[in-house]
Amino acid sequence: MREAIQQMTECRDPAEMLHIQQDWLSGALRRASDDVTMLNERMTSMTQKATTDFEKAARKVAEPLYAVSADSDEAAQAFRFDGARYSDMMSPRAWSLAGW
Repeated sequence: MREAIQQMTECRDPAEMLHIQQDWLSGALRRASDDVTMLNERMTSMTQKATTDFEKAARKVAEPLYAVSADSDEAAQAFRFDGARYSDMMSPRAWSLAGW
C-alpha cells in the first residue's frame, strides 16, 4: 500500500494514477480471495475431522446395541403388538424365547 501511495504521489498523469490504484486494488482483492480460500479449506478439514471423530464415537457407543442374536430377534417378533390386546400376544412360544 505504501508503495502504491508513493507511486501515486509522484505521478503527474491521471491515467497512470488510476492504473496504479487499479493494480493496488486488484492485488488487495486477490490477497483477500486467497485468505478466504485458505480459511474455507481449513474449516472444511476441521469439519471433516470432527465428523469422523463423532462417527467413530457414535459407532463405539452403539456397538453393544446391535449385539442381538437371532433368538432375541425372534423373541422381539413374538412380542410385537399388532393391534391385539397385550395379553393375547403372550404366547407360550414368546415366553420360551424370552427365557421365562
